[in-house]
Amino acid sequence: MIRWVKLMLCLALLGCANDARTGLTFMNDGPARRVAIEPFVGGGEIEGLALPLREAVAAELLRRTNHTVTNRPTADTLLRGEIRSASRRLLGRSTESGLPSALRLEITLNVEWVDLASGTVLKSLRNVRIAADYAPGGAGVAPGGERETVARQQLFRRTARTVVDALQSDW
Repeated sequence: MIRWVKLMLCLALLGCANDARTGLTFMNDGPARRVAIEPFVGGGEIEGLALPLREAVAAELLRRTNHTVTNRPTADTLLRGEIRSASRRLLGRSTESGLPSALRLEITLNVEWVDLASGTVLKSLRNVRIAADYAPGGAGVAPGGERETVARQQLFRRTARTVVDALQSDW
């Protein structure tokens, strides 16, 4: 019985792929597409997210796939996003000063990838929540705190990775 189990385990290991991406349909496995990416629409209490989010997604798409980013008249597909909400959330206060010691930037978004020739939605993400935490620092708060711009950059990178990961997944 133990030999049988060992044999099955060896066969299973031989059948495993060395590439973690095997078994998934990746965007760069098929023909290269020209993708237009619209600036994200909507928002919340945090201003100035739409254009940097678009730029981060475009950079990640170019970095990880064989697709090109172009303008809408020359595109095969369109990627559009909606920021459903964007907010700052207090996570903690300094016991000494009462000032914020930890904050969270949080966005919730919807994203669609559409084939422009047929109008078919190729992929759709709904109510994806992405967050980045930071410690603002200040008098009576942890010295050398982070600026909100650092948290924004982290939020943009996480959003871009999340969107491209989702577009690459075999749903």
